[in-house]
Amino acid sequence: MALRAAATAYLRYQLSHPGEAKQFIERNHADIPADSPALAAGEDALVALGEILYRGQQSGVFVDTDIELLVKTCWALVHGVHMFVTIGKYERVSPAKASQLVDPHLDLLLSGIRVTGAPPAAATSK
Repeated sequence: MALRAAATAYLRYQLSHPGEAKQFIERNHADIPADSPALAAGEDALVALGEILYRGQQSGVFVDTDIELLVKTCWALVHGVHMFVTIGKYERVSPAKASQLVDPHLDLLLSGIRVTGAPPAAATSK
């Protein structure tokens, strides 16, 4: 699946370039030079992610909802996994093993967290 490959590749890049990844985490994008290779790589990855998700919507693989929401959800997932590595909540792994970190989260995202048939209000009830 293209989404899984893209998420893994992006996390692999972040793990392989910790200085660039740290720059994004700790600094405002406005502070990053416009000609930064890291900024260009991030923008390219974001565009590619949007294209993957849009094609998935068009082929009926992904839900027909706001594409920006889909992109931000997937983007947040990968960045969240990377953040857990950065702050020590996950064991640091080699970039080659990035899929071991991404796959369980992506599997859950793709399958959903609400039990089939459960009423929508169940997710917000106390």
